[in-house]
Amino acid sequence: MDDSFRVWRFIPALAVCAIALATCGCIGAISHMLYVIKGNDIPAEYEGLKGKRVAVVCVSDSGSYDPGSVAASLSGTVEDLLGANVKEIELIYQNEVTEWIDGNNWSEIDYSEVGRGVDADMVVAIDLLSFSLHEGKTLYKGRASVKITVFDIKQHGRRVYSKSLDEFSFPKQGGQYINDVPEARFRHTFLYLLGRQIAKNFYKHDAHMEIAGDPVSLDG
Repeated sequence: MDDSFRVWRFIPALAVCAIALATCGCIGAISHMLYVIKGNDIPAEYEGLKGKRVAVVCVSDSGSYDPGSVAASLSGTVEDLLGANVKEIELIYQNEVTEWIDGNNWSEIDYSEVGRGVDADMVVAIDLLSFSLHEGKTLYKGRASVKITVFDIKQHGRRVYSKSLDEFSFPKQGGQYINDVPEARFRHTFLYLLGRQIAKNFYKHDAHMEIAGDPVSLDG
């Protein structure tokens, strides 16, 4: 590639930066320039799911595998996000995981047993330690704490990644009046945000996801 091509390649980005310099001030323009030229992505904390056959299993204190349960919904959300963002991943879908669990009297202790049962390479285990949607009698405020663990089944169930989210909440500030939105919609939104907070540890994602206070609107 000759030098003239390299120069022309960056002219659109430089033009955007020139506009930013004129409108945003020096510090803001520099930040914008770095974003345009370099991007603003955060790498995955754990990249070992790429190209692997993966089962997502979520356990809570009650109703873990009822299709309408919080745990089942969270598993499905994480599964969808991994499928959309992790290259070459092969997912073992929830109905297959649930069918194996229902047929084998699983004790909810040994995640490796599930992985072997469904012929997975890796198991993403989600322990849902607490979950609530209400703040008093008039407000919704989602709160959850989870522990995320990845087990490598091909290495005899060795734990290869672990992380705890001590308290994830939405909205960050205040709450949502219960008369303004149906509970089912609030629950769906909160589970999506919680699932994204879990799944993004396994793929590159935009840094704005880290700093946005309440990134999803419940209106409409």
